Amino acid sequence: MRKQIYDAKESIFIDILRDSDIDLAGYKEFVRSKFNSQTARDNLLIYGTNRTEVTGSSILANTTLANMTDEPGMLPNGYKPGTREDMEFMLSKDPDYFNGIYLDFGPALITPYDNWEPNGRKPNDAIAKDLAEQLKKREIKLPETGLIIPQTLFGLPREDSNSFYGLMPVIAEFTSSETREEIKNIDDYTWNPNWIITDGLARAYLNGKVWGRDGGDLGFSGSGGRVVIKKI
Repeated sequence: MRKQIYDAKESIFIDILRDSDIDLAGYKEFVRSKFNSQTARDNLLIYGTNRTEVTGSSILANTTLANMTDEPGMLPNGYKPGTREDMEFMLSKDPDYFNGIYLDFGPALITPYDNWEPNGRKPNDAIAKDLAEQLKKREIKLPETGLIIPQTLFGLPREDSNSFYGLMPVIAEFTSSETREEIKNIDDYTWNPNWIITDGLARAYLNGKVWGRDGGDLGFSGSGGRVVIKKI
């Protein structure tokens, strides 16, 4: 079993979300009570278990999981979702920590539209436009190279029939400049050049040791998915 990693600078443990950290039945009930459409529910009821760790990950589900308490952006038991920086720290302590698994850490938005068109539809176009508008309202400019919006900055997704996934990610309200600065330019990070897109919207993720930003299906979740958390 993967061990917790202690960050002495921040005085926190960083870990993979475990079965003992969350009531998966409670999460399922939360989803069914909050969202009416079957499409939305199908895209959120993605978590499973391997009897030690919670399996599965997607941006839509992770942001829902982190907003099912009275304190927005907080997982049950007072845990916070991890960031790319947390994942980088974990790799610095154990380069093989994430072998065989992948982790989402936020959407990569490059343009205020998305032309990816599998099966004659553009599943991410409406979300790209909506996220760009949300940033504009916060007076955050979308640079030519794009932005990474950490999933930790999202509130509960809203149900939206215009979205292919039945859901629209919602950036939480924030006022502090410190929180605003958590939204990074894509070029602030290094990426595997074989796993990037140059326009549109995609998932940003770590797959083993590969940093990518080309995940087209925002609702996809596989058994190799995991969620990083901070234990305060």
